[in-house]
Amino acid sequence: MFDLIIKAGPVMYALLLCSFVGLYVVIQKGLYLSSTKFNTAHFLSVLKRDLNAEGLDQTLSKLEGSNRFHAQLAAVAIRYANAPLEELKGRIGDVTNSEYQKMEHNLGLISTLITAGPLLGLLGTVWGLMHIFEAVSMGTGDTTKLFAGISEALINTAAGLLIAIPLLFAHQFFQQKIDTRIADLDTFVDAVILLAEKEGGR
Repeated sequence: MFDLIIKAGPVMYALLLCSFVGLYVVIQKGLYLSSTKFNTAHFLSVLKRDLNAEGLDQTLSKLEGSNRFHAQLAAVAIRYANAPLEELKGRIGDVTNSEYQKMEHNLGLISTLITAGPLLGLLGTVWGLMHIFEAVSMGTGDTTKLFAGISEALINTAAGLLIAIPLLFAHQFFQQKIDTRIADLDTFVDAVILLAEKEGGR
């Protein structure tokens, strides 16, 4: 492995940096999405039970005292359930925007690495081709330099693709998860508002 890095030339160090950054971001994003999973049906069941047993005001006070995102979102949805639609959307947006930013954090960096990997690989390929032409132009018949240039070009090309392809799949996977979670949040808010309106006698 170390021998391949040496053969690939200086561009390989930039490719290695991209691979380490990409791996870190994928692990960090995966852990975040895994740790923030949420059972909407269970939460709504508990919320409905609390509303029936404790009433609107006491349930609202309990939700506002929680530091969990879904509890805060439910509290806003309940408190402003009877407000004009634009005000309700604005209040909910104040709560959800920061969460959306957390979910989408570093997706742009993954996109950048998807583009940078093949481009750096191409740069390494060109670098290797320069060494090939240098060996040919010298006309010494030394095949060692010729093969070294070919090896450098191919290793960099492969490394760039090996960085970009897994990150492309990871990006698509995370984006799909985030889109699904955002849609679930919209459904969750609608369900909470409906419960609040029923409790309020509307």
